[in-house]
Amino acid sequence: MKSLDAALTLLSQFMSSDPDFGVGELSERTGMPKSQVSKILSTFRRHGFLIQDPQTRRYKVDARAFALGVQDRVIRLEERLRLEGALTGDLRARIGDFTTEQLIGLRFASDAELEELAGRVLAEGISDRKAVKAMVKAWRPDHQRI
Repeated sequence: MKSLDAALTLLSQFMSSDPDFGVGELSERTGMPKSQVSKILSTFRRHGFLIQDPQTRRYKVDARAFALGVQDRVIRLEERLRLEGALTGDLRARIGDFTTEQLIGLRFASDAELEELAGRVLAEGISDRKAVKAMVKAWRPDHQRI
């Protein structure tokens, strides 16, 4: 799982405000060896997640990865709207404190358990979407997911 973690760490760098990166920059940002960065970026390029400029040799996000980012943004918006109607009191005032990762995990929680679970996620600082999803007891299916 270390290699998957390294790959996702690199891919997440492209979600920042910088549009493209070279191998050396990513190596410095992540602390990974250049050879490892280069291999991972090449794999992402082969699978259509990144493209490489042939002249500058810099990498940037391709349409497939862009679509996943857009999906996360839509989920974030949908869940913030849902929370506006479902949460009360102090917790409602903290909707802006939820991270995208937390909101993605919370989207599967039933309305009945949403307020309690949302409060727990914030109080305990649970930030991983999979950890949040694992806490859901009554699943709300997402039939619209593409």
